Amino acid sequence: MMPIRSTPLRKALGKTVAALAVCTAALFVAGCASTPPDHFYTLSGREGATIYHPSAADAAPFYIEVTDTTIPDTVARPQMVLDMGDGRISVVEHQRWVAPLSTEISQAVSDYLTRSLHTIDVYRSPTADRLPVYRVSMNVRRFVSVPSQSTAIDMVWTVRGRDQQDAHETPLVTCRSVVTEKIGVGYDAIAQGHRRGLQQIAADIGGVITTLNETPAPVSPPPAPQVKGKPPVVAARPAAPVVPCP
Repeated sequence: MMPIRSTPLRKALGKTVAALAVCTAALFVAGCASTPPDHFYTLSGREGATIYHPSAADAAPFYIEVTDTTIPDTVARPQMVLDMGDGRISVVEHQRWVAPLSTEISQAVSDYLTRSLHTIDVYRSPTADRLPVYRVSMNVRRFVSVPSQSTAIDMVWTVRGRDQQDAHETPLVTCRSVVTEKIGVGYDAIAQGHRRGLQQIAADIGGVITTLNETPAPVSPPPAPQVKGKPPVVAARPAAPVVPCP
């Protein structure tokens, strides 16, 4: 094959290759620019700047433990999951929770309780004193987002207190909360609707914790004197106080 010696032809080929490179680069940039950006949402609200910092004088005489939340597999994903009706579900790729949804729910409830009850969440943290600890467990049955209409949370939650001084446990209180919030248009409205719903549920949980803390623990009667030759008399266990659900 004869080499190309014509200078004009070589220049023309060079310009063609350069033009193709520019076009390829332009197409690549245009493709990248057309990818929608990710948007992130949280359920903890914007109250971080106004978080109450209790002093030694007004801090609550107990701690709380908000444990990990259980959520349905259908919403256990980073993306928002929308209920479109008629059994249709839409997973919105670029509208995401800033943390796993179960973590977001636990954090939102913990933030509300620590502010409203003037206490500290000591989950997975050792404590030096022996104040009572109220453990909160949450099981979300449904977490529904209907765009431009409503959000709904169906949750079963429990509260159990433990006195660290004598290892006495208060009764287990099990309640169910079903909260529906009307919302406007947009993904921000969905996050705000669920945020309001969690605040309402957290308020109910806080009320139960307050009631448990103010209810005196049942006092066991002194053991009956043992009579020789007769079996010991077992004292009846005192009835536990009944704490109603909100």
